[in-house]
Amino acid sequence: MTFGYQIEAKLGNADQVGLRLRCNGQTQAVEIHRELRQAEFKVTNPRSSYHDDYTHFFYVTSTVNSLDSVMQKIEDRIKVSNNASVVTKEATLKDFKSWQILFRKAIKKLNNDHVNFTSSVQEINQNTLEQKISAGRLIEVEDHLLRQADFNDGTSIK
Repeated sequence: MTFGYQIEAKLGNADQVGLRLRCNGQTQAVEIHRELRQAEFKVTNPRSSYHDDYTHFFYVTSTVNSLDSVMQKIEDRIKVSNNASVVTKEATLKDFKSWQILFRKAIKKLNNDHVNFTSSVQEINQNTLEQKISAGRLIEVEDHLLRQADFNDGTSIK
């Protein structure tokens, strides 16, 4: 079903016009409703149309000319998105394979560029610690053990 619309000046209150829509589904009608509200029109909620050629209906507080100019923009956007979906459906297996090769090369490049972070904290050497404790350098030993504990808690990446 192709999108279409009709503006009826004699429907609704004095400051309203009727807008009939031929939509692909409720989702498209809700999108148009949202776009009209973003264009600062007062719009009723989407309703099912009693007209055979249209699927949905709104009352819009607007003039025919201002609503028509916005609806032309909406219709153009819908045509572009419909054409874009047709173009994307024509992608072939060959296109996918070439994309996949490029994707794999990019992932390999990222993995090769990855830098492994290292810590300046040395491994715990029990003999060195015992010598420092014997020499009375307890604060130095404590600082060393705390840095090693922080490193082991996963604060750096290996």
